[in-house]
Amino acid sequence: MAEIHVIFPEQGGVAINSNCKSVLKGEYVNWHIYCQVPGIKKVRLRFDSAHATFFPTGGNGNPTREVTKDVEDGSTIWGRAPHYRSNFRRDKYSIQGLGLNGEVIAELDPEIITHDPKNG
Repeated sequence: MAEIHVIFPEQGGVAINSNCKSVLKGEYVNWHIYCQVPGIKKVRLRFDSAHATFFPTGGNGNPTREVTKDVEDGSTIWGRAPHYRSNFRRDKYSIQGLGLNGEVIAELDPEIITHDPKNG
């Protein structure tokens, strides 16, 4: 299971503390949210590609590329790496700290690599 720690420090901005630069196809990913900014009420993770469907929707719905969650003490957002047809794929995504009215207060655009362990 991949672990990504997302930090919204008191002085502003966003940082990630993770050795997770890549995940395996089908691997679970946990984004642990730490927020020291009182104005940030929600966190949104959104992948640029429509094919980067990391987030389950529950029930029989198709997974989606975006999720928004209220910030609570020790929030975790979980997802699962898609089973792409290719053996290796880079996906850029946004981590956004949102205010009460949905305005972006802090944002970072990292990437994650999904690969097939059988084929490199």
